[in-house]
Amino acid sequence: MDRAILLAIQDSANPFLDRLFWWLSDQLTFAFPLLILLACLAVFRYRLNGLKAWGLIIPLIILADMSGREIKSLFQHPRPCQEIYQQLHFPDGQQPHACGKELNGMPSNHAINYFAVSMAIFLITRHPIGLFLFGISIAVGVSRIYLGKHYPSQVFLGSVIGLLIGWGYAWLCLRYFEFLRTMGANQHHKQ
Repeated sequence: MDRAILLAIQDSANPFLDRLFWWLSDQLTFAFPLLILLACLAVFRYRLNGLKAWGLIIPLIILADMSGREIKSLFQHPRPCQEIYQQLHFPDGQQPHACGKELNGMPSNHAINYFAVSMAIFLITRHPIGLFLFGISIAVGVSRIYLGKHYPSQVFLGSVIGLLIGWGYAWLCLRYFEFLRTMGANQHHKQ
């Protein structure tokens, strides 16, 4: 079923989706600018507390990414671009069988990282931007499947792990950093 869902998503391939999903998966042109934009919004909305909160997001990303890499070594589950590359559509310029440095795909680190950050931001701020970030997280997950980098199960497991990491991290941060509790409380009173 995993392969069937992947190939069904790949059947929708067209030049627009190729560019869109390649962009959504790219760290340099999408993830990093998104992080900078979120940092600017946090500072604009919460001033010094926003800057301090942003400083707590970086360790979360490192924790989530390292967790994903460790879990990959346990599963040893190949990526579709490694396993069934002959059946896949590859966007312009991408070489078939070009999976990247890490050949194991279970779980998707993109999904872990995006969902961890989305969950933490949503739980800490209680701001609607958290819901928007969940939408971005889903789109990034779909992009990983569309590009043949991950099977749906790899993205799903990454999403669940990311949600759990984000929840645990937000819980710890809210427990130990008073200024974060005021950020969420201020948002709740504004609604």
